[in-house]
Amino acid sequence: MSADMSVYAMECHLRSDDSVKLRGCIKQHWTDFQVNEIDVNGQIVELTGHQIPPLTERLPDAEEKPPKRPKVDKPFFPLSVDDDPHNTLVSILGEAVTRKIDVFASLYNNEATLLKETDSISIGVVSEKQVRVAVHVSVRKLYPWLKTETVTSTCDTEEKEMLVRYDEDYEKVAKLLSKVETDRLFVFFKCCNEEKKILDLDPDNDKEHRQKVHRLINELFGRCSESKTQVPYAGRKQLDRSADDRPFIQIRFRQSRRKRKQETLGAVQRLADVLSVPVSSFSFAGTKDKRAVTTQQMVVKGVTPKRLDSARDHPRISCCMRIGNYTRSTCHLTLGHLSGNRFTVIIRDCSHADGSPVRDKVIDDAVSGIRRDGFINYFGPQRFGCLLGSVMAFDIGLALLRGNLEEAVNLMMKPAVDDDSQTGIAKRFYTESGDLAGALERMPFDKTRERLLLRGLHRHGKTQIGYQRAWLSLPYAARLLYVHSYVSLVWNCMASERLKLYGKNVVAGDLVLVSPPNAKTSRDGSRRELVAAVSAEDVVKGVYNINDVVLPLPGSHIQYPSNQIGNKYEERLKMDGITRDHFHIESLNVRLRGAYRTLVAQPSDVKWAWQQRDGKEHLLKNNPLTGIVCSENAELSKNETEQSSKSLMLTFSLGPSCYGTVFLWDCLQF
Repeated sequence: MSADMSVYAMECHLRSDDSVKLRGCIKQHWTDFQVNEIDVNGQIVELTGHQIPPLTERLPDAEEKPPKRPKVDKPFFPLSVDDDPHNTLVSILGEAVTRKIDVFASLYNNEATLLKETDSISIGVVSEKQVRVAVHVSVRKLYPWLKTETVTSTCDTEEKEMLVRYDEDYEKVAKLLSKVETDRLFVFFKCCNEEKKILDLDPDNDKEHRQKVHRLINELFGRCSESKTQVPYAGRKQLDRSADDRPFIQIRFRQSRRKRKQETLGAVQRLADVLSVPVSSFSFAGTKDKRAVTTQQMVVKGVTPKRLDSARDHPRISCCMRIGNYTRSTCHLTLGHLSGNRFTVIIRDCSHADGSPVRDKVIDDAVSGIRRDGFINYFGPQRFGCLLGSVMAFDIGLALLRGNLEEAVNLMMKPAVDDDSQTGIAKRFYTESGDLAGALERMPFDKTRERLLLRGLHRHGKTQIGYQRAWLSLPYAARLLYVHSYVSLVWNCMASERLKLYGKNVVAGDLVLVSPPNAKTSRDGSRRELVAAVSAEDVVKGVYNINDVVLPLPGSHIQYPSNQIGNKYEERLKMDGITRDHFHIESLNVRLRGAYRTLVAQPSDVKWAWQQRDGKEHLLKNNPLTGIVCSENAELSKNETEQSSKSLMLTFSLGPSCYGTVFLWDCLQF
């Protein structure tokens, strides 16, 4: 491994043996690193065929579910509202209260008395929710600049009192639109029924003005709507054209969508595009390394095996993945819902650090040692992104935790010094010019996160709300990736400090799990279970060993060790300016409660073998452990075989969220 692992705070080994310090190349080719999931039943997931299962009336293991109630179309307004909302208010509140509202509303047009948001009037207690809805709608229809609120009294009766106050958002919109248009806009958002979900504003040739309107609408109503500029001749049929062909802004309500925790992988995105289904239809138990051959289970909601199989030969699928082994499922997969992963890794040009050949005994001793002792359960380099320049994923995560969304974007778009790729060119263009449209045009299509951020900023502007909207345009799991990277770095730092201070000894104040070992594992490969501090008496009796010790990933609800390591956590977080409150990023809807991760990981079924390889070919010849063979035209001659260098092949199994690269680093001490 060429990278300096101290960048990721990986500084300690469980075993210190100078004779095992080796060097070599991993991931020189994508076939050199192979990962197969191990399902919850302990079976290795393999792709063996494309047979489509027959249709059955009842799926095995399907649970009996009560029949769904027939859908009843309910009116948007529970109480019928007359065409004249004034009559509705009179019938509900009476003449006197309706007159009171009218007098209060007239203050808006009175220059001598201006309404403020703090000004309000009470229109009495309205107990039934359906009636309150009718009042809300009627007031907004009559007086779009007013808003109604329901306040629960502090007394034991908890009565629902309704207040009427001025809506300051109305004034913001009125500065950009006419009063008629502003009234239409607020009635549309506050009183829209199921039959009308589109509003067209008046034509507007001023592009800068339209941009300001777009941004304000997204600021005030972006959670439930989207606005777009429409050009009549470009977007409407001939019969629908009006006399005025100037551009206009069209506003639509978004369709509600149930979101799930997921990470947008390239493979999932390709399948979703080909099958014309949302990415949220896919679920999986874990994310895998990008530069590797990986095999894993995946569930697709609402797609039949036959339809899924039809995508197998699509050019976008066949070029980079294989799908098969179809089964029918009654539920989706959740992250961590697996027993682990089986790794097959090729280390090319394996030798000692001084270039001398490696003897079998050295490998035997290294493998025996890691079987016996395990390895430090560090988060691997994949957790922190590629090392490009000085910006890492944990730098972005720290900026997000601090609430500095603009700094996080700037870090995301900071190019590496020597990066001449198309991505580097696009980032450098943005950094030097600040031109969002130009940077978006130059950014490669496979850079999904960068493109989403640029598109969000272009739409909402470089304001505090604009940066927030831009980050919210990323999937939830993508936002979590960066903050998880930071807490993972802190965990690695504390693991190294723990080994430096106490070694493999269990000391008082260490944390151990006290809940069942088969409890559900979180997406970090860690557990949110109950923990207990090791007492001095436990140490004397030898109740626990190093395999029982866990370290916390920082969060808002976490217990830290009650020894020097607890102080180290406090010092590190204080140095970074992080408190418990920072782990709830309200602006991004991200909350980290914290979790626990075992200090030592134990591999299983570790095997190794030497393989001869041809320097001209990528694949190994006749792999005895996995059955992988070279292509037919890769036959080696005797002379070539004698001259070819040796490669070390290791196969091993690890638990969820344990990193194969960390196993290799610890086992062979690269």
